[in-house]
Amino acid sequence: MSTTIQPQTMTVLVLDVDGTLSEQSVEVVDGDTQSLAIPRAVMGHGATVAQCIGEMFDMAVWCDEDGKVKELPSNPVATLAIATAIGLPGDFLVGRIVFVAHDEQGRQVSVTRQQHALLASHVEGAEVIHALLGSPSLIIG
Repeated sequence: MSTTIQPQTMTVLVLDVDGTLSEQSVEVVDGDTQSLAIPRAVMGHGATVAQCIGEMFDMAVWCDEDGKVKELPSNPVATLAIATAIGLPGDFLVGRIVFVAHDEQGRQVSVTRQQHALLASHVEGAEVIHALLGSPSLIIG
């Protein structure tokens, strides 16, 4: 008798270039909760290299390392939201930004409602700043 292993999924947060913050389910392959495959799975645009740009609310913040070379569209809301929370001097973000929670052992886990709410409040503030002041590359730098 064979047993069927149910695929494990986790929930990550995605901040798209239009400022939309959404949850996305990602399948964990072979139980690997430390793989770059998790943020890569939701970045789109053929992301082959993920880069952790910092920590925010006990979440790793991921972007496509080659996003500027690929000429991905700027992500002003992500740039401002992250800058107001953890600082991001002298740079701006492009493409989708992925937030993945982690536990004390460094394993990636699903984001919590509290993390989602905290990030959403920073995104809302960033949208207001962007509407008032415009491009974050003019503000940060």
